[in-house]
Amino acid sequence: MQRVERSVFGELNSKPIHLFRLSNANGMVAELLEFGGRIKALCIPDGQGGLDNMSVGYDTFEPYHARFNPWLGALLGRTASRVTGARFQIDGKTYNLSASGPAGSNMHGAFVGFDSPYHHRHVLSRVPEPQRLQEP
Repeated sequence: MQRVERSVFGELNSKPIHLFRLSNANGMVAELLEFGGRIKALCIPDGQGGLDNMSVGYDTFEPYHARFNPWLGALLGRTASRVTGARFQIDGKTYNLSASGPAGSNMHGAFVGFDSPYHHRHVLSRVPEPQRLQEP
């Protein structure tokens, strides 16, 4: 059985922060926050009737929103790591990026990352069956 549960995990600017708990028939559980699209927990069966959490996360919302946090489970930006000189070329066209990192580099895509905005959710009433791609 596949299941999605939603609960309030915290609050930011008088707005609730929801946690989504997804589970499947194999016993795997994922907990995701709409704040930064963060993975709070990713649990797999341990073979002895329990679950092992394979990720690192906090028990409360506050550390996720702290000024200097280690960005646990957060979505990165448009790029991973740094783009030297905050620009790149594709097919001879130069694309300029914000110089958000050290020495004028672009760090993870911009000054504002994907780690803290709300990632609005839409919970399906029915989980679609997986589709297998067929080769032509």
